[in-house]
This record gives sequence, structure tokens and C-alpha cells, in this order.
Amino acid sequence: YVTDHPVIDKDLFMTSIYPIEGKWLITEASPTSASNLEWFINNFMESDRKTSAEQGSSVYDLCNKLVSSTTPDESHLLFF
Repeated sequence: YVTDHPVIDKDLFMTSIYPIEGKWLITEASPTSASNLEWFINNFMESDRKTSAEQGSSVYDLCNKLVSSTTPDESHLLFF
């Protein structure tokens, strides 16, 4: 969330400056992005994983191509 003052708390992940002067971004984080990607690949891209391996490539390369072919205006999804 965005606030008018920095929050200093040892249990908080991070307080960082915000692009608007006098504002601070208070951030909580969870190291789950890799496991989220693994879950997505296991549940939706298993055949792509096999095809990629047969072609001497990686399903992660395919994921990178899919992401890089998307423009920001195609979706309002925000994941961070």
C-alpha cells in the first residue's frame, strides 16, 4: 500500500520510495514466483514441456517467448 510516511518494522519486507513525492510504498512479499510458474507449467503446459524437450528446447524458453510477445495494453492484469 502507499502511505505518506515510511514504515519501519523488522517484520515488514520493505518500505521503498514511491514515484510521487512524499509517498512511500509498503511491500510485503512471498518468495512464491518460481513455485507459481512451476504450478502453471505442470497444470497447463505439460504437453508443451514434452514438445520443447523433444525439440531440444526448454518450456521456460517457450514461456519467455509467450511473455515477450504480449504487449502491456493486451491485459489489465498486474502481478507483482
